[in-house]
Amino acid sequence: MSAEKEWYTGITDVAPNRIVIRGYRLEDLVRSVTFTEAAVLLLKGELPGPNERELFDAVLVSAVDHGASPPSTLAARTVASTGGALNASLAAGLLSINSYHGGAVENCMRFLQEAVSSEEHGGTGEAADKIVQKYLEAKKRIPGYGHRMHKADPRVKILKEKAEKLGFAGPFVRMALAVETALSRRGKELPLNVDGMMAALLCEMGYPPELANAIFMFARLPGLIAHSVEERVRQRPMRRIDPTGFHYDGPAVRDLP
Repeated sequence: MSAEKEWYTGITDVAPNRIVIRGYRLEDLVRSVTFTEAAVLLLKGELPGPNERELFDAVLVSAVDHGASPPSTLAARTVASTGGALNASLAAGLLSINSYHGGAVENCMRFLQEAVSSEEHGGTGEAADKIVQKYLEAKKRIPGYGHRMHKADPRVKILKEKAEKLGFAGPFVRMALAVETALSRRGKELPLNVDGMMAALLCEMGYPPELANAIFMFARLPGLIAHSVEERVRQRPMRRIDPTGFHYDGPAVRDLP
């Protein structure tokens, strides 16, 4: 199979003394936009407005780290413990983000899109009842609900408040909350978790489900870097890492300045 001599990309144009990203000169972006805005530009093709930028930032911060026990963190620390390079540790951590760890965001986006598309045949509550019943009868897990640690995930509340304040509490957020209510009426105490709220907000901002896992990885990367570096500088090499044996000894809880 011969290589194509010419092919096209709509992302970046580079020539001597010139770099253009999605039509914008890179020096103008460096001068005027945040890293988050530049990331959205690359992902969606357009710069976000200030409200979307703030909400996307909140989504990223909500997933930036979740302790030393998640599979991606353990994988990254394990590779660091063997003496692996930082890029190897990060690769191991990112490769651990899949269907059952982080993948709930993509699955929940598809679930909410299905639920909202069925809403035209009834109100939000009725559509939520029908799709919950459909999933329960099929014995299918509804992604984005329930959590192994949190009965009331504190991140969900603040993301909901942000969405309302910034004008993004639309049909997907309403449906996500209606599904929580429908589950509760059936005796299923499965509160909306951060993956589910992230899914609703990414739908509200117009992201396709195919980008959900990538956005979760993007959010989690700083945490994986921190854990990988700490493992190398603070722990002995080749230790057997107990996923429940860690104790926090960082700063006490403090208020933001």
